[in-house]
Amino acid sequence: MKARSLTVLGMIAALAIGLAAGFFGRPLVSGRAGDDSPSVDMNASDADNALTAQPLPNAPPMPVPSSDPRELARLKEQATTLGAAAMRKMAMRFVAVQVGDTGIGPTFFDTPRPFPDGMCRVNAYHLANRVIAGTSRSSDDNESWKDDFELTPMYAIWMSPIGPQPSDAIAERVCADYRDFDHLFITDAMDVGQAPAELAILIEAARAGGPMPASVKCVRTDLAAAVQSQPCDPKAILRRFKLQDLAQVQEQDDGRPNYDVTTDTLIFRTGRKEDTVGITIKARRLTKRMSDLIEVDIGIEAPCH
Repeated sequence: MKARSLTVLGMIAALAIGLAAGFFGRPLVSGRAGDDSPSVDMNASDADNALTAQPLPNAPPMPVPSSDPRELARLKEQATTLGAAAMRKMAMRFVAVQVGDTGIGPTFFDTPRPFPDGMCRVNAYHLANRVIAGTSRSSDDNESWKDDFELTPMYAIWMSPIGPQPSDAIAERVCADYRDFDHLFITDAMDVGQAPAELAILIEAARAGGPMPASVKCVRTDLAAAVQSQPCDPKAILRRFKLQDLAQVQEQDDGRPNYDVTTDTLIFRTGRKEDTVGITIKARRLTKRMSDLIEVDIGIEAPCH
């Protein structure tokens, strides 16, 4: 799944805005509840000016809820118009889009920004396919469980987190130009950089061919084989991967209030017909960027047949 050109982005953004206006908007009904004065139509230009002159955080307070159909229609029209203008401004920040398989909505990316430890941070904005198609949640089999719009922080590793770190100017330039959105990872860890730093230590040790910095176990599981679990070579597995192959970090909670000892599970990006690889690292944190690796478990699952 590759990042498409801004031409595709513009087409999809325009389609989304058009559908949003058509699906959610209704003709404005003149008059307020108990008021004969006509309401004022707000077109797209007026909405843009309103957003520019008065930022959304300083907008007037929401009116008292009303059950009058005319007032509800007026409020809906106002929200739709302002929302469409806001989405147009947001779309100007997007630099790439990924379009998934049939039934999966597009994901937009904004400009990556520098993050410590040789990383960039980028926001991924996923729009459910039902918003584009104008269908209901119940008819959306692929994404019925998802929100219409999701914002997910993601991270890119562009240099080793355990080596000398770049200057702020270099990091700004590299991240501003970063466009490899097929190699990002998500994490729920409080310290985003710890797991990548520990992974870098393991990969470096495996490639050097010397002793590993911790006890490392490796087991490959194939439910279709006669012998379902077999040992594997951990160094060979680690040498296969680059830091950019990291897809997800899950921070484990063992129920103990010991924040110096952490356990993270790292999941790697592989092809659909390849083994699924997960590495669980238990480590004792010494300083912000130094960990004493306690034990490492590499689990490999053969693809389903």
